[in-house]
Amino acid sequence: MNSNPEYLEIRLSGAFKEVSVALRYTLAGFINTIVGYVVFWVMLTWGNLSPNASNAVGYAVALSLAFHLNRRYVFDVRSYKASHYIKFIFSFAISFGSNQLVLWWFVFGVGVRPELAQIVSMIFYTIIFYAFNRLFVYR
Repeated sequence: MNSNPEYLEIRLSGAFKEVSVALRYTLAGFINTIVGYVVFWVMLTWGNLSPNASNAVGYAVALSLAFHLNRRYVFDVRSYKASHYIKFIFSFAISFGSNQLVLWWFVFGVGVRPELAQIVSMIFYTIIFYAFNRLFVYR
């Protein structure tokens, strides 16, 4: 273990930066989640769509908001690169696919109400999408 004060300061500042990014991601995700869930609920309740179709509409509406919040607010990327958007869409597709699978399994495999199953599904989505954004999209 290195006892050099500068080494410790660098490690602490790096840890603080990671916590700061995670907190910003959480806040941006909270805002985006509210938007997505409200659309999901409206489509399910008033639009008479299936749980998975309602979920797809909710994510489609929130996708543009998520890209801009993550790029500017969370990861502080000021320039726009097409490669960021392509990687973002790819990462979203994998994360959304995991969300759809978990939602389907909880609703049709376990018998959980769609409104509750979606909340659990969103947790899986959030963790997977954060990892992709942090390690792949904005790296």
